[in-house]
Amino acid sequence: MSNINPKAFFISCLVITTATYRKEKTIPVRLTKSNEMAPETQSGARRLGLLVDTIDQDVFAGAGPFSQPPQATAIYEPVYGYGALLVISWRQTTMDVVATITIRTDRLSISQGQVISLANASSGKASASYEVENYTGGNDLYKTVANKPGKLYISRLDQTNHIISGTFFFDAVNAKGDTVHITDGRFDLQYQPY
Repeated sequence: MSNINPKAFFISCLVITTATYRKEKTIPVRLTKSNEMAPETQSGARRLGLLVDTIDQDVFAGAGPFSQPPQATAIYEPVYGYGALLVISWRQTTMDVVATITIRTDRLSISQGQVISLANASSGKASASYEVENYTGGNDLYKTVANKPGKLYISRLDQTNHIISGTFFFDAVNAKGDTVHITDGRFDLQYQPY
């Protein structure tokens, strides 16, 4: 042990610590979180996933610490002038808390390959929301707004087999002015014709 140069030992420890620190800093958190979600598909696989870009960067996909994977459904009505699409998913995160994501169109025709702006809920438009319902402490509803529109991309609309798939992202604001960022959204669902 007396052959070890203290100065060389200190420099070696510093180099190892710095290299480790730099390595940890280059691993992006979002990429790690995105890898927890199922890949994008277009086969009617009955899945939905997204990142809730809040302080804890929750992953709204797969089985969580308390719950089963999120439950999702889609309803689509292309005829009679309604042009209504509703994609809704909910996930119980704790015994008392349920999170819900909703995407809807109102009197807006959709087609495969279409990009749709997610803004205010009104006729001829599309909108989205994220709600956290706490059974012991009330609800917190975040809605898309016109000055921060998100996007919905319809990657597949199969009206024969009732499959709808797509991707989405949006910012939504609650009554207090707090914003939640929804990113990397994807869904692949068998829709129910209305």
